[in-house]
Amino acid sequence: MSVQDIVAEVARKNGVDEVMVISTSKLEVKEWVGERCRWLKAEPLSTAQARIVLREYGECALVVGKDALKFREQLQAIEHDLRKKGHYKAWAIINEPLGQHSLMPCHEFFCIDIIATLRRYKKNLQLPEPGDYAPWGIILIE
Repeated sequence: MSVQDIVAEVARKNGVDEVMVISTSKLEVKEWVGERCRWLKAEPLSTAQARIVLREYGECALVVGKDALKFREQLQAIEHDLRKKGHYKAWAIINEPLGQHSLMPCHEFFCIDIIATLRRYKKNLQLPEPGDYAPWGIILIE
């Protein structure tokens, strides 16, 4: 069974239908995201550090949910189930405001431009209203 198949199976089990495995080298790591993070008084990885960590993983799953209220639990469950299936380094990254929750980092910590990344793979991406956070996430996979 391929990584894509395993991730898709685990995502469906947890109520998420839209998931795609890509190389972590395809994630849009941008300086401006880190600078925005610093401006908000958080300390992200530098883009160089982020690229090193992401390279150690090699692959990741882009996860697009439908229900923002359930998405955090769904993303955590997918991460947990991937670990149970032998992907012990699985690490979920969520599209949320900085500092919202300490158990799951947000994409800004890794300087990832999540919108630019998703636009590469999802042509009809609906952007959230300003101030809203769409149910999007990334799960790093070794």
